[in-house]
Amino acid sequence: MKIKITTNPFKKNLLKGCLILFLALFSNSVSAQISVDVSNKSIKEILKVIETKSEHHFFYNDGLQGLNKISSIKVKNVSIDKILSILLADTAIGYKIDKKNLVILVAKIKVSKNNQCLGNR
Repeated sequence: MKIKITTNPFKKNLLKGCLILFLALFSNSVSAQISVDVSNKSIKEILKVIETKSEHHFFYNDGLQGLNKISSIKVKNVSIDKILSILLADTAIGYKIDKKNLVILVAKIKVSKNNQCLGNR
């Protein structure tokens, strides 16, 4: 007596798709980890160092307040998002990572309790 085992092609393709997605996500997260060790430089200079160590490029207005603030940062194997949140924590600069490699720096807008914008327009 022969037993025939059949597999569902949908499940097989779903498993392959999940595996490919996992590998793609894992490879991007590993490659996106960078290390930066810069002391007593302006934020603008630190951004240039980050550009050389990553695939990210920064877009900002040279007149943006806070770019000339002297700062230091030392991080190892962290994401660009983590680096920017540390670097820009005590500034009036916000950021948005657009697409894969463009980071847009903007002035933070303060909102009062009654939802009115204050300054930085």
